[in-house]
Amino acid sequence: MITLTKTHLKTSAALVLAATSIALSVLATVNINLEPRTTTALSSSSYYIGCDVSSNDTNDGTSPATAWKTFARLNQMQGMVGLKSGDQIYLQRGCTFKETLQIAASGSAGLPIVVDAYGSGNNPMLDAEQVRPWNILILNQSHISLNSVSVTNARSENSPSAGLVIYNSSNITVNGISAVDNWGYGGIYFLADVAGTGNNNIVKNSIVSGTKGTAYSQVNAYNYGAGIMFYANGSDRGLANEVFNNQTYNNGAMGISFSGSNSSLKSNTSYNNGDAGIALYSSITAGNIIEHNTVYGNCRTFDDRAGINLFMTGGNNVVRYNKVYGQYDTYNNPEGLAVVLDQGNSGQKLGTQGIRFDGSINGVAGTNGNAVIYNVIYNEGDGIQLYNFANVAVYNNTVYNSKRFGLVLAGSLMTGAQVKNNIFSTMAAGSTAGNYKTLLGLVGATGNTINYNLYYPSGSYAKPAGQDANSLVVDPKFNNAVAYDFSLQSASPAINKGASLSLTPDYAGTAVPQGTAPDLGAYEFSGTLPPVCVENWSCTDWSACSNSAQTRTCVDVNGCGTTANMPAVSQACVCTPTTCAAQSKNCGSISNGCGGTLNCGSCNAAQNCVSNVCVAKTCTNSACCKVKNRTYPYYNSSKRKCCKSFFSSSCIAP
Repeated sequence: MITLTKTHLKTSAALVLAATSIALSVLATVNINLEPRTTTALSSSSYYIGCDVSSNDTNDGTSPATAWKTFARLNQMQGMVGLKSGDQIYLQRGCTFKETLQIAASGSAGLPIVVDAYGSGNNPMLDAEQVRPWNILILNQSHISLNSVSVTNARSENSPSAGLVIYNSSNITVNGISAVDNWGYGGIYFLADVAGTGNNNIVKNSIVSGTKGTAYSQVNAYNYGAGIMFYANGSDRGLANEVFNNQTYNNGAMGISFSGSNSSLKSNTSYNNGDAGIALYSSITAGNIIEHNTVYGNCRTFDDRAGINLFMTGGNNVVRYNKVYGQYDTYNNPEGLAVVLDQGNSGQKLGTQGIRFDGSINGVAGTNGNAVIYNVIYNEGDGIQLYNFANVAVYNNTVYNSKRFGLVLAGSLMTGAQVKNNIFSTMAAGSTAGNYKTLLGLVGATGNTINYNLYYPSGSYAKPAGQDANSLVVDPKFNNAVAYDFSLQSASPAINKGASLSLTPDYAGTAVPQGTAPDLGAYEFSGTLPPVCVENWSCTDWSACSNSAQTRTCVDVNGCGTTANMPAVSQACVCTPTTCAAQSKNCGSISNGCGGTLNCGSCNAAQNCVSNVCVAKTCTNSACCKVKNRTYPYYNSSKRKCCKSFFSSSCIAP
């Protein structure tokens, strides 16, 4: 029996403590006047900080030729007059700055304060040397744009740390940042613990890798170092954020860790992280779109995790158009990694999943709108897992080559799921927790609706009672499954076999439907179908009524190989028995035409019964001739006739 996992039961509480502690730590390090400033509509200014021989803090910092040398002059200027809307801070490419950059002012809508790079070479690097807790800090500000900067080596073992910290701030854009080899909560860390903050932030086109946990982050938040982390601890903060087109890899925890609402996680690539590739958590996390992401090779440290993992979230989170494949097989552990078992699983190893909605042991009920739609998932332990998480829709996914379950609905609180229009194909080799190996698993789950799916092969599927009335068990005919091309051949039985769900487009962007109904799986066929063969049946006449039935033979002269329009080849009939006289029969037994037998009598001694008709005998001896005609009692064998005597020429036919 599958173990009911109790994953991450302490995570939310730990993150609340982490939010409080990081707030105190941030305030303790600030040395710039943070009183709110009112800026006037003055023309914007540009400030340059470089590492050329001409760079010097005695310069005015207003051009590359007169750049400052360190952040000290910038901090001094911020403390005295402050930055204003539209100001730009440029850091020279090819330089390494071993100090913390803090932006202590806000821009305005359309006129953000901008940090960017100038010159040639590699992007400017901020190196905290593992002695400072962060490289860049934005605290209680808005409308700031950070671009083309690298941060590394932020670390504190005794307090919160992260490469880039954006705290209780809104309308912050992080673009083209490289956060590599930092320590603590995340390479890029957004935190909102005050109402109305943490909104409309963007992280895009950035690379975050090599984040490691610290003693502080592991003890206080069970965090082994996320790539990009958004944390909000209330439903009135952390809204309308966007995480777009980033790469997160080789981080100790999640590639992207997110709590908040009405946000978008789109077109990111997250791989080879220790925990989930993309993780959403907390009941306040609702109304988010997770789409067009590529997630693979994750869960390299933690067992019982998923490529895309939603843990005890709120409603209306839609996971769609993602490619999810090959998370690390922690159950078999082929690389012999130091896999950490989840604290809630009583020391049991369970393996990993592609996409999961996890309601934990207490379950998630009363939420609606959560969905897994048009995803391509392959080479996973469980392709899709729903655990004690009610009312999740699973529509039009293609799941291929799972080790344990293609889809599993598990837990006594797992109810209300709608599973339609999916393809679950092929099981992979390898041991699994509980020794399960099936395309569809219902483990303690009841009250769910499963229909209009395709399963292949038949030996890996058992139809559940009352489910899958319109589902198919047949080869889906992918174009090239070996190369992970799961689009459909023109002869695929999945074409036009789906239920109408009003979903469009498909995984590849094709409008749905292309034919008379949606196709099954993540790809809608858009090519030319083979010509439709029209059946043309030719039938023989009905047979005579026998045993109250008539039969005939029908042949499709067009040879379509289908029988959808085949005429009936048998029919009931009412039989009227015949008579011997009606059939001109006068001896022996014949059928009455209705399954019975008629006795038509017998012939006299001079007659034979031939085909139920009495005919005169043909004699071959004298005894016969005497019986037939006494006047001619002798049989002449040479003449083969009956004669008056042996030598008489007076004879008759025998």
